[in-house]
Order: sequence, then C-alpha cells, then structure tokens
Amino acid sequence: MVESVVASVVDKALETVLRKVGEGKKLSTEDLVVLMLGLFRELRSEVVDVRKEVADVRSEITEV
Repeated sequence: MVESVVASVVDKALETVLRKVGEGKKLSTEDLVVLMLGLFRELRSEVVDVRKEVADVRSEITEV
C-alpha cells in the first residue's frame, strides 16, 4: 500500500514538473529530484521486464 501511495505522489509531482518544462519555466532542485525519481521508476520497470525475459529464455534453454 505504501508503494502505491508513493507512486501516486510521484506521478502528481511529475505532472507538475513536466508542466513547468512545457511552459519553459526554470526548474528547482526539488523539481530535478522529482524528474530523477520518475526516471528511476521507469528504469526499474524496464529492468524487471528484461529479467522476466531472461528467465523465460533460460527455462526454454533448460527444456531443450
């Protein structure tokens, strides 16, 4: 449950920062931290996907 709350907070903050970027406003240090959190979340998701694919390939190789 905590993860979903954190994800929701990061999503809202990221929307706000992206709106600032779209308007050409200067970003604060906190805004940059929010961007980094969003980036890390996306990268983590991709790493999880790659790990699943590697596990699938390993099981296929084991079957052969």
